[in-house]
Amino acid sequence: MLLVWQVAFAQQPPPPSGAYDAAPYLGQIRNTYVYGDIWERPGLSARDRSMITVAVNQALYATYELRLHMGRALDNGVTQAEISEIIAHTLWYSGFPTGVNAARVAEQVFAERGLPASPPGASSRQPPVDPELEFPGAFQQTPYLRDLLNQVVYAETWKRA
Repeated sequence: MLLVWQVAFAQQPPPPSGAYDAAPYLGQIRNTYVYGDIWERPGLSARDRSMITVAVNQALYATYELRLHMGRALDNGVTQAEISEIIAHTLWYSGFPTGVNAARVAEQVFAERGLPASPPGASSRQPPVDPELEFPGAFQQTPYLRDLLNQVVYAETWKRA
Protein backbone atom coordinates (compact mmCIF):
# COMPACT_ATOMS: atom_id res chain seq x y z
CA MET A 1 0.00 0.00 0.00
CA LEU A 2 2.86 2.39 0.78
CA LEU A 3 4.33 1.89 -2.70
CA VAL A 4 0.93 2.52 -4.31
CA TRP A 5 0.56 5.72 -2.27
CA GLN A 6 4.08 6.87 -3.19
CA VAL A 7 3.37 6.34 -6.91
CA ALA A 8 0.02 8.12 -6.64
CA PHE A 9 1.60 10.98 -4.70
CA ALA A 10 4.41 11.30 -7.28
CA GLN A 11 1.85 11.54 -10.12
CA GLN A 12 -0.34 14.14 -8.49
CA PRO A 13 -0.19 17.68 -9.80
CA PRO A 14 1.54 20.10 -7.43
CA PRO A 15 -0.75 22.41 -5.49
CA PRO A 16 -0.69 26.11 -6.27
CA SER A 17 1.81 28.03 -4.20
CA GLY A 18 0.38 28.35 -0.71
CA ALA A 19 -2.83 26.58 -1.67
CA TYR A 20 -3.04 24.65 1.57
CA ASP A 21 -1.42 27.17 3.93
CA ALA A 22 -4.76 28.44 5.17
CA ALA A 23 -6.33 24.96 5.22
CA PRO A 24 -3.62 22.32 5.69
CA TYR A 25 -6.17 19.60 6.41
CA LEU A 26 -7.46 20.07 2.86
CA GLY A 27 -4.03 19.05 1.57
CA GLN A 28 -4.02 16.00 3.84
CA ILE A 29 -7.44 14.95 2.55
CA ARG A 30 -6.29 15.43 -1.03
CA ASN A 31 -3.10 13.43 -0.57
CA THR A 32 -4.53 10.67 1.62
CA TYR A 33 -7.98 10.09 0.18
CA VAL A 34 -8.12 11.53 -3.32
CA TYR A 35 -4.69 10.52 -4.63
CA GLY A 36 -3.77 7.84 -2.09
CA ASP A 37 -7.09 6.00 -2.21
CA ILE A 38 -9.70 7.03 -4.80
CA TRP A 39 -7.27 7.35 -7.73
CA GLU A 40 -5.87 3.89 -6.93
CA ARG A 41 -9.14 1.97 -6.70
CA PRO A 42 -9.40 -0.88 -9.23
CA GLY A 43 -12.82 0.05 -10.68
CA LEU A 44 -11.46 2.55 -13.23
CA SER A 45 -8.11 2.99 -14.90
CA ALA A 46 -6.07 6.15 -14.33
CA ARG A 47 -6.88 7.03 -17.97
CA ASP A 48 -10.63 6.76 -17.33
CA ARG A 49 -10.35 8.74 -14.10
CA SER A 50 -8.45 11.44 -15.99
CA MET A 51 -11.18 11.70 -18.62
CA ILE A 52 -13.85 12.07 -15.95
CA THR A 53 -11.78 14.59 -14.00
CA VAL A 54 -11.19 16.75 -17.08
CA ALA A 55 -14.94 16.78 -17.80
CA VAL A 56 -15.86 17.63 -14.21
CA ASN A 57 -13.28 20.42 -13.94
CA GLN A 58 -14.52 21.85 -17.24
CA ALA A 59 -18.11 21.77 -15.96
CA LEU A 60 -17.04 23.49 -12.73
CA TYR A 61 -15.07 26.13 -14.67
CA ALA A 62 -12.11 25.17 -12.46
CA THR A 63 -9.43 26.56 -14.77
CA TYR A 64 -6.37 25.91 -12.61
CA GLU A 65 -7.36 22.33 -11.83
CA LEU A 66 -8.41 21.78 -15.44
CA ARG A 67 -4.92 22.73 -16.63
CA LEU A 68 -3.30 20.30 -14.18
CA HIS A 69 -5.64 17.46 -15.01
CA MET A 70 -5.38 17.93 -18.78
CA GLY A 71 -1.64 17.45 -18.41
CA ARG A 72 -2.19 14.44 -16.20
CA ALA A 73 -4.72 13.06 -18.71
CA LEU A 74 -2.12 13.25 -21.48
CA ASP A 75 0.35 11.49 -19.16
CA ASN A 76 -2.27 8.80 -18.50
CA GLY A 77 -2.77 8.08 -22.21
CA VAL A 78 -5.72 10.31 -23.10
CA THR A 79 -5.10 11.68 -26.60
CA GLN A 80 -5.45 15.27 -27.77
CA ALA A 81 -8.38 14.21 -29.95
CA GLU A 82 -10.07 12.64 -26.92
CA ILE A 83 -9.55 15.81 -24.86
CA SER A 84 -11.08 17.78 -27.73
CA GLU A 85 -14.06 15.41 -27.77
CA ILE A 86 -14.46 15.62 -23.98
CA ILE A 87 -14.60 19.41 -24.27
CA ALA A 88 -17.22 19.28 -27.05
CA HIS A 89 -19.33 16.70 -25.24
CA THR A 90 -19.20 18.36 -21.82
CA LEU A 91 -20.16 21.84 -23.05
CA TRP A 92 -23.66 20.62 -23.94
CA TYR A 93 -24.22 19.70 -20.28
CA SER A 94 -22.30 22.48 -18.56
CA GLY A 95 -22.73 25.45 -20.90
CA PHE A 96 -20.90 26.84 -23.90
CA PRO A 97 -18.61 29.14 -21.86
CA THR A 98 -17.14 26.10 -20.09
CA GLY A 99 -16.20 24.70 -23.49
CA VAL A 100 -14.58 27.96 -24.56
CA ASN A 101 -12.61 28.09 -21.29
CA ALA A 102 -11.55 24.44 -21.62
CA ALA A 103 -10.50 24.97 -25.25
CA ARG A 104 -8.27 27.86 -24.19
CA VAL A 105 -6.75 25.72 -21.45
CA ALA A 106 -6.21 22.85 -23.91
CA GLU A 107 -4.46 25.21 -26.32
CA GLN A 108 -2.05 26.26 -23.56
CA VAL A 109 -1.44 22.70 -22.31
CA PHE A 110 -0.82 21.43 -25.86
CA ALA A 111 1.56 24.34 -26.58
CA GLU A 112 3.50 23.75 -23.35
CA ARG A 113 4.07 20.16 -24.47
CA GLY A 114 5.02 21.11 -28.03
CA LEU A 115 1.90 19.46 -29.44
CA PRO A 116 0.06 20.82 -32.48
CA ALA A 117 -2.89 23.08 -31.75
CA SER A 118 -5.23 20.93 -33.84
CA PRO A 119 -5.27 17.40 -32.41
CA PRO A 120 -4.50 14.51 -34.76
CA GLY A 121 -7.71 12.65 -35.58
CA ALA A 122 -9.95 15.58 -34.72
CA SER A 123 -13.00 16.47 -36.76
CA SER A 124 -12.17 16.87 -40.43
CA ARG A 125 -15.27 18.99 -41.08
CA GLN A 126 -14.41 22.47 -42.19
CA PRO A 127 -16.52 25.48 -41.36
CA PRO A 128 -18.29 26.99 -44.32
CA VAL A 129 -16.45 29.75 -46.12
CA ASP A 130 -18.49 32.76 -45.08
CA PRO A 131 -16.77 36.09 -44.40
CA GLU A 132 -19.62 37.08 -42.09
CA LEU A 133 -18.88 34.32 -39.59
CA GLU A 134 -17.57 35.70 -36.32
CA PHE A 135 -14.76 33.18 -35.70
CA PRO A 136 -13.67 31.43 -38.93
CA GLY A 137 -10.23 30.49 -37.53
CA ALA A 138 -11.18 29.95 -33.89
CA PHE A 139 -10.36 26.97 -31.71
CA GLN A 140 -7.80 25.10 -33.77
CA GLN A 141 -7.23 22.81 -30.78
CA THR A 142 -10.89 21.74 -30.76
CA PRO A 143 -12.06 21.72 -34.39
CA TYR A 144 -15.45 20.30 -33.50
CA LEU A 145 -16.06 23.24 -31.15
CA ARG A 146 -14.98 25.63 -33.91
CA ASP A 147 -17.38 23.94 -36.33
CA LEU A 148 -20.24 24.16 -33.83
CA LEU A 149 -19.53 27.82 -33.17
CA ASN A 150 -19.38 28.71 -36.86
CA GLN A 151 -22.04 26.39 -38.28
CA VAL A 152 -24.57 26.10 -35.47
CA VAL A 153 -24.22 29.16 -33.26
CA TYR A 154 -23.49 31.73 -35.97
CA ALA A 155 -24.52 30.27 -39.35
CA GLU A 156 -27.71 28.59 -38.15
CA THR A 157 -28.79 30.35 -34.96
CA TRP A 158 -27.62 33.95 -35.23
CA LYS A 159 -28.09 34.30 -38.99
CA ARG A 160 -31.60 32.82 -39.18
CA ALA A 161 -34.12 34.91 -41.04
